[in-house]
Formats: sequence, C-alpha cells, structure tokens
Amino acid sequence: MLKVTLLGLGLFVGSLFAQDNLNKISSTTLGGYSASLSSQNKLVSNTTSQVLVSVYNKGKMLKAIDLNLTLYTPDNKTIEFKHIKSVDNQYLANMKFLQNGKYKYIVKFSTQIGGVSHFLRGEFKI
Repeated sequence: MLKVTLLGLGLFVGSLFAQDNLNKISSTTLGGYSASLSSQNKLVSNTTSQVLVSVYNKGKMLKAIDLNLTLYTPDNKTIEFKHIKSVDNQYLANMKFLQNGKYKYIVKFSTQIGGVSHFLRGEFKI
C-alpha cells in the first residue's frame, strides 16, 4: 500500500512540475470563461511549435469540448485549426510561425454538441 501511495504522490508531483515547465504565451478571460495558450518551448519564427490550449470555466478546466482556434498573423493572414482533438485532456495544435510580430487569436468552443458557442479573443508577440 505504501508503494502505491508513493507512486501516486510521485506522479502527482511530476505532473505539477511538467505544468510549471510550460511557457505561457497568452491568456484571456470573459464572463467566467478563460483560455490560456502555452508551449513547451519559446516561440521562434520559422519554426513549428506545439501549442497547448486550455479552457476554464470559473477556474475548472473544461475537458470534453469542441475547440476551434483561429490565428491571425501579423500580415493579416488567417490560419484555422478546426475541431482540435484532446490528447490526455490537452488540446494541442502544431503551429508554424513564419514571422515575428503581433499575432491575434480567437478560441471558439462549445461544451455540448450543438450547444452555445463561446468566443475568447487574445493576442501575443513573437
């Protein structure tokens, strides 16, 4: 029993450190909902980065949602990521940032199929 408890505690502490190692890119809040974009590595132009999108309602992470992300580049081109799949309750998108500058984004999600869509807007610089 002690081994199982120690193993569980080790996994919990490990997951906390893994979350702390993420680089927060941006976060936004509206009406009790919030979205956060983060990455394992610092974002650099002309590279592909895996971006983690997290959505919360009153501080609780939403896990079973239909998530879309629209990214607006500094030269006003639009890149859409539709129906981002959840992998271990994390919504990941591979993004290639072609240039430095200010990027804007819209996170669109619904908590039920055919339910009300929520929109959160934000921006970040590379």
